[in-house]
Amino acid sequence: MKVLAHLVALEPLGGVEQCVLEDTTALVARGHRVAIAHGPDGSLRPRYEALGSPLRGPFSFGIDTRAPWRMLPAYAPAVRWARSLRPDVVWLNRFEHVLWGHAVARSVGRPLVCTLHEVPMLRATRLLGRGVHHFTAVSEHVRDAWIAAGLPPERVSTLPNAVSGTTYPVAGVAERDAARRDLGLPADVPVVLCYGRMMVEKGVLDLLQAWQVHRRLRLDAGAPVGVLVLLGYPDPAADPLLRDALAAVPAEELRVLPATRDVRPHLRASDVVVFPSRLPEAFGRVVVEGMSTGRPVLATRVGAVPELLTGGMEDLLVDARDPRQLGRRLAELVDWRRDDPGLGPRCRAWVEQRFPYDDHVDRLEDVLAEAARAGGRALSG
Repeated sequence: MKVLAHLVALEPLGGVEQCVLEDTTALVARGHRVAIAHGPDGSLRPRYEALGSPLRGPFSFGIDTRAPWRMLPAYAPAVRWARSLRPDVVWLNRFEHVLWGHAVARSVGRPLVCTLHEVPMLRATRLLGRGVHHFTAVSEHVRDAWIAAGLPPERVSTLPNAVSGTTYPVAGVAERDAARRDLGLPADVPVVLCYGRMMVEKGVLDLLQAWQVHRRLRLDAGAPVGVLVLLGYPDPAADPLLRDALAAVPAEELRVLPATRDVRPHLRASDVVVFPSRLPEAFGRVVVEGMSTGRPVLATRVGAVPELLTGGMEDLLVDARDPRQLGRRLAELVDWRRDDPGLGPRCRAWVEQRFPYDDHVDRLEDVLAEAARAGGRALSG
């Protein structure tokens, strides 16, 4: 099967780019050919070249909501390339680029499949969604939102994100200690990790305030406070409260490190991962990544996250915008290796049971293959 996918840039800008890379890798391993139309070039190019994926860009994917037809000439280079590739199916990963997807798919007379990674952001969802053969949503939360916005339920199935256990392997105490040596982190205190976009909306202010609660409780108990690792630079200028919260954490208890494409060394070095978002998250990939390595992930009840943390993991949920609750739960959780040594293996088993990666790839492959079999008939919907 020949698939034409797209990326807004060949850079790991967020979870979408990481998901597309991992799924492309899995599809190529199964014998499919996945070409990538892209925006600006970037650091992911060698990864796709190693897969043998044809790459072409930069292309324009945007839409002028006031006059969508004005974008059609900008799509022409991608249309010409698509015609030369003759794909069996076009696979879109951002609905906001659906007009580009329609233009390319119709130019080659092949069906369009769209993975919904976010909740709706554009008006005229029903109109723009016409002609898309099938949609997959990364959570029930996302599926419900798109159906409410006008997509027909029979064309939207839920296909949760997943991570490969070989990509995010379990890391025990020996791997933890080695990672801490490499990263310059102390070996004998709890390490708490938060990674992603360091924004107030992503809960970084709540986490810093929660750290003060955690700190007080740990000191009162005569226990080591530990180190909070923020992977990605928060912007103190964005909010005076954020500036003050950063300054309030003792220097020996805080490490602020630059964002990185490969978070696995930091996961190995940590005891607990925190996902404190205030936003209605479409999925919560951090939860699955952290748990796959055998780390509990303390997360907020937002968006699809409560949908993930079920099956015995509900006690890892806390209320959003509640630093006191977050801090208290964190202070209880950091000693899990002593208090509940089976928690790490349960976290890994939970991922394997509820988000098996091979099943994820099977279902994605089935959706793409079914659309490819439908061929030109899929364009009439």
